[in-house]
Amino acid sequence: EAAERAVAFIERSVRDRKPFFLYYPMTQLHFPAQAHPEFEGKTAAGEIGDAMAEMDANVGRVLDVLSRLKIDSNTIVMWCTDNGAEQRRPWRGSSGPWSGYYNTVMEGGIRTPCIIRWPGRIPSGRVSNEIVHQVDVFPTLAAAVGADVVPKDRAIDGVNQLPFLEGKQAKSNRTSVLYYTNSQIRAVKWHDWKFHYAYTPEAGAPPVPPLMRLFNLLSDPKEETDIKDANPWAESVMDKLVA
Repeated sequence: EAAERAVAFIERSVRDRKPFFLYYPMTQLHFPAQAHPEFEGKTAAGEIGDAMAEMDANVGRVLDVLSRLKIDSNTIVMWCTDNGAEQRRPWRGSSGPWSGYYNTVMEGGIRTPCIIRWPGRIPSGRVSNEIVHQVDVFPTLAAAVGADVVPKDRAIDGVNQLPFLEGKQAKSNRTSVLYYTNSQIRAVKWHDWKFHYAYTPEAGAPPVPPLMRLFNLLSDPKEETDIKDANPWAESVMDKLVA
């Protein structure tokens, strides 16, 4: 089982006094969200509930070994997801206050949880609405371990978020992010603005005219009221980011 291998890898690394990087990609809660037999029916909340309980238990196993080996304070833990909620029934999840599901660039598909723990270095209990992208993990971890490993001979999409995570600055080092579907640019987020080049609220469906739409995510988190015509400056700003 993956969790057992992860725990064994950590134990072996600590025993051999070797720094380690563990990437533990769980497939839950993608469809079919079927839990291990040990968790079937455990929550009385259906397959989604049981699969969530299994995922939670496996995360706990990794955190427990860090505590047992007394390396909590010297280990960065990042828990984040690559997509929003599942759209297919009967495993459909919830996108909360946002619209859309995974495989869309609606907020419900791309605005996902990111929890980061590093006791003594990252203040506990902080919650932020700043933009952090998964591609930022590489340069951030490189900075955290003091390693100059970020290549200089090519473009690197990630940015170092360590000063932001440590609370040394209030703002993220990222102000924008581009969203693609395959090779097609679909949307750009810049601060609290979201500009769609091909508005497609449902996964697998064709874009919906008018294709270009602009939303302010603070006042309109569900991306329902297009304000592009009232903000003619937006398209040129987004075009520059894409370029």
